[in-house]
Amino acid sequence: MGFAAKVTRNKNEIKKASAIVLPGVGAFKDCMENLERFGLVDLLLTSIEKGKPYLGICLGLQILFSQSEEFWFL
Repeated sequence: MGFAAKVTRNKNEIKKASAIVLPGVGAFKDCMENLERFGLVDLLLTSIEKGKPYLGICLGLQILFSQSEEFWFL
């Protein structure tokens, strides 16, 4: 589509980005633990609240919820 994308967990790069795309492959719990470990949860939420375009694909959308029912049957 002609857009440049950068894969990063660098907070400054994310802040400078004109939009955020978070694809989703993996488990909700692991994803949230990693986002928290790198201090990205608040940054993502703040960016979205300020109106920065956000495309969450599959798990990337699910992480916007406060919890998941993934593996609820275990």
